[in-house]
Amino acid sequence: MFNRRVAVCAGEPAGVGVELCLCLSTHQQKFPQIDLVILCDIALLEQRAEELGVSVTIIPVDQQVLSNKEHFSALAEEAKAQGNLLVYPLPLAKPSVMGKLEEENAPYVLDILSTAHRLCVDHLVDALLTLPVHKGIINRYLKNASAQEHFSGHTEFFQKASHCDEVVMVLACEKICVALATTHIPLAQVTQHITANSLEKKLTIINKQLGRYGFGSDKSGEFPRVAVLGLNPHAGEGGYIGEEEQQIIQPLVNKLQQQEGWVISGVFSADTAFIAENLPKFDCFFGMYHDQVLPIIKHLGFHKTTNITLGLPYPRVSVDHGTALDIVGTDKVNNGSLLYSLQVLNRLLSE
Repeated sequence: MFNRRVAVCAGEPAGVGVELCLCLSTHQQKFPQIDLVILCDIALLEQRAEELGVSVTIIPVDQQVLSNKEHFSALAEEAKAQGNLLVYPLPLAKPSVMGKLEEENAPYVLDILSTAHRLCVDHLVDALLTLPVHKGIINRYLKNASAQEHFSGHTEFFQKASHCDEVVMVLACEKICVALATTHIPLAQVTQHITANSLEKKLTIINKQLGRYGFGSDKSGEFPRVAVLGLNPHAGEGGYIGEEEQQIIQPLVNKLQQQEGWVISGVFSADTAFIAENLPKFDCFFGMYHDQVLPIIKHLGFHKTTNITLGLPYPRVSVDHGTALDIVGTDKVNNGSLLYSLQVLNRLLSE
């Protein structure tokens, strides 16, 4: 039986993603159940390796190699033993300088994501690990190209590409796991997205899929213990500070509690949900908007957290940080989230 194949998307060429890819040459052997292939411009990797003083041999692979599991497995085994990197090459539009964004390279970043999705659906790879992209430069390119689309982030990109009705953004570390009812939208738009239908679909995805990643109640749990947070301060204070809890969220929680196969509680006020004594009681805290729950997990586990997209037709994880343009090429770059994300994938794909 061959190892599972994981595509690593290098992300923004001016950011830390390329540097993190290079570090895999000395860390990939820590993950015996998975074989890595990096989606990146080869010249960029070689240039960055020279700039950082990293000695690495790059082995190009294509779809034909990926489709031959025996051949790819042999290359991956050799790469782990010798510190080589297997790379699926995609061309940059313009040479990249560390820390300097180039609008011309935005299509390259989008091509990496599109190619990764295609490799997954064609069963040439089994999972994705994405490194940071810069939403601002991508959207500037799309605007200047008069494109009708908007780039909200990896989660939404792969949801659209996969034609998924709902997906769930989850961030998890050893101390806590959080999930989002809404993702990258303005705060003023959150309320209109809090519907019983959407919340039930997302909670159902969490209930069915979170345990596969090792964050269930018994770390392989079929039914995770989910805490549902309110939208408003004090979870609405009985309707005096907003009615979403009484009209939408609490009735849904009550409904699900009556169904077999659910371990769900709430609605909890977010200001006290994360006190220390509550953390061991729940496998997942389901928040209503991005900045309700992400500051908590990034405080407790920054650089030791993975970002998971549940609901896609393939596993996808990501690091917990951005492009870090200001520290590229310095000793401040931290690979902890990258390695933890691979640890989670290694556990998932070894089952």
